[in-house]
Amino acid sequence: MAMAVASRSPTTEARNSAATPTPITATRPDDSAGVSDATKLADVEATPQAAGDTGTVEAPSLSAGQSSAETEKTPEAADEVIGQIRLARRKARKQAKRQRVKRALAKRKGREQVEEAERRCRVEMESEERRQKADEALREANERRSGRQTRVTGRSSEAVRVSLVQRRHVEQGEQKSEEDDTAASVEADDGLPTATVEVAGECRHIKLDSCARYTIAGTEWMQYGDKVCGRAPVNYVEGIGGFLLDVIGVWHFRLRSSFDEVIEIDACIVAGCTTEFLVGVDFMRAHGAVMDFQKSEVRYRDKGRAVVVPFRTYDKEGGARVAAVRMLRKTELGGRTVTPVAIAVPAEDGERGVFLPTKRTGAVMLAATVTTAKDRYAWVPAVNSHDKSMRLPSKKELGTWVPLDDDTTVMNMDHEASSDELEQWVDGLGDSETPL
Repeated sequence: MAMAVASRSPTTEARNSAATPTPITATRPDDSAGVSDATKLADVEATPQAAGDTGTVEAPSLSAGQSSAETEKTPEAADEVIGQIRLARRKARKQAKRQRVKRALAKRKGREQVEEAERRCRVEMESEERRQKADEALREANERRSGRQTRVTGRSSEAVRVSLVQRRHVEQGEQKSEEDDTAASVEADDGLPTATVEVAGECRHIKLDSCARYTIAGTEWMQYGDKVCGRAPVNYVEGIGGFLLDVIGVWHFRLRSSFDEVIEIDACIVAGCTTEFLVGVDFMRAHGAVMDFQKSEVRYRDKGRAVVVPFRTYDKEGGARVAAVRMLRKTELGGRTVTPVAIAVPAEDGERGVFLPTKRTGAVMLAATVTTAKDRYAWVPAVNSHDKSMRLPSKKELGTWVPLDDDTTVMNMDHEASSDELEQWVDGLGDSETPL
């Protein structure tokens, strides 16, 4: 038995030693003080070469507790770090976006301020230029008046009649002579149809005078228009009662109606008249305008589009008359919705009236509504009974506007009225036997 062990060949021992890998042991720095770096490197390199037959290398082994702890801790820490990085980037992007928005708003505000300053400067320069032209025209009119020998010839040959009246305001204790021009003010005759327009950002009243051959305006209107080169068609106008007023010149105006339509008109500026503006027959004839007293509006066509100017009329007792109601602007109504719509009404601010629908509007239903006018329009509810959206075009006629007097009482009802309640209300009026 001993001989068998002793007779083992060196080749077998070499093979067994090669098959068994040499373990790598970790040593402390003080234990390896006498070993050179080259020797350590040679030992490490020799290990994989010796294990070349098997092709595997054993890594340093760790305990099971350390391995599981590292495996569980690493993904959570990585996710947390990634989340913090993403959050920081998101915050940075939001902050940069806020800064860009602030810069854009500041730039836009600065540009708007510059544009507003330029607009104000332009308006001031234009107003100053108009004022200078008005003063020059008044001075020339005074010179012409002082240089004339008589006014009879002008009256018989060049004067045209207009619906202006001369009212004298004499205070108590003062005496004004008939020749004193400051003793009287010239105003338009009462009862003329009156329309409200916008000029230079202000709402002003103009009156329609079918008896005047030319359109005339007072001296205050000179600040809203531009002077037209050339002579005026007449030198005088004759008011009701035979008094004469000098024509200073012709001014061009751009008026804006309730439907945001521009109305361009030339008017003769009359000395002695201040605030009045009378639209004459010359404008009506030039545009082929129709004055409809049933609907209280003037209609004509300008460059292929319809222009409507609502006006206000008065009856014999001084109350406003019924007028037609049209859509103020194009409005889209959603399906199965109730939408308030704006209607153009010829009424003063704060005036109450009743809107009565009289025209068919398809699937859109309108009801009689008591409403209040403001800025030349009022609000009424419109019900779209169709599933799809519907459109009401601008200037579409919807019904009529009936003004309410101050002595008219409107009852508020939040439920359906019954015949008993109606009889009780009629009995409360006092005389229940006289037919209404």
